[in-house]
Amino acid sequence: MKLFIPFLFFAASLFAADEWPGVKFAEVRAYAWKTGADGPPPEENLIREDMTLVDGVINKDGGVLTAEQVKRLLAAVTGEHEKHPVAECYTPHNAFLFYNAEKKPVAYVEICFDCLSTRKSQQKAPEWVDLPALAKLFEELKLPIGKYADAAALQNRLTDFKRPSKTDVPDNSKQDAKTK
Repeated sequence: MKLFIPFLFFAASLFAADEWPGVKFAEVRAYAWKTGADGPPPEENLIREDMTLVDGVINKDGGVLTAEQVKRLLAAVTGEHEKHPVAECYTPHNAFLFYNAEKKPVAYVEICFDCLSTRKSQQKAPEWVDLPALAKLFEELKLPIGKYADAAALQNRLTDFKRPSKTDVPDNSKQDAKTK
């Protein structure tokens, strides 16, 4: 029985190979890079092909996500999410790296909150993600969220995109004058 309990704990600590990321993983860590001149060069990916991190990461050991945070992360990067504008630039400053039981990276999600864009290691990942939910995870881990002070600031930006601007609203005043 004593041998069974550690095995049960170890087995429960491994996350099953869900549809995304499509590989078994034991742990997820969040990483952040500085913004501005001290950050990574524009258009540079944070996670290299061999899944190592580019220089300049603020928290070299990464912030470990709890099981509940991992569930929210997976929900934020899978399923149907609202579309939003995406800038043509791509200057990411945040990433989640998934590790297997041997502490080897097996998948990632890289995020550019400033450009409202992501890059994922698995091709079958949905295009749209829940950016405010991802920002909330970084906020909980006390890590910067690109240029935003907090997750609420990012949510406000996305909300602003939904509001019609004066140029989006047709000017019916001339039409109204003709009908009077």
